[in-house]
Amino acid sequence: MDLTWEQVNLENQTILVRGKKKKERLLPLHPIVLPLFQDYKETLFEQQKHYSEPIFYNQKNKPLNPLGLHKIFKEILERTGLPAHRFSLHHLRHTFATLLLQENKDKVDLRTLQELLGHESLVTTRM
Repeated sequence: MDLTWEQVNLENQTILVRGKKKKERLLPLHPIVLPLFQDYKETLFEQQKHYSEPIFYNQKNKPLNPLGLHKIFKEILERTGLPAHRFSLHHLRHTFATLLLQENKDKVDLRTLQELLGHESLVTTRM
């Protein structure tokens, strides 16, 4: 969860994601999240808006780590009445991929999806 402001380009509507083995990929931001990012940034202290600062913070005003994100995800599932033990952030990733393919069959091929997910092998994407 070391996403910093320099990785988010609201003008170009992109986000630079760093994955395993320091692989980088540029992903599109959905237009619906742009005002959310802008509104959120306005709630931060000035020093937290610096390009090298983390974007997300926990309740103690410390950078949000993967464990904290996992905890937030589980709490949201519980509040919505979904069985938290049945879902993970990895499930969310696969749901994104499945829905993208289902809703955009003519526009998204497996190679594009492979790039978005950061898979090295097309075989991994097909699974």
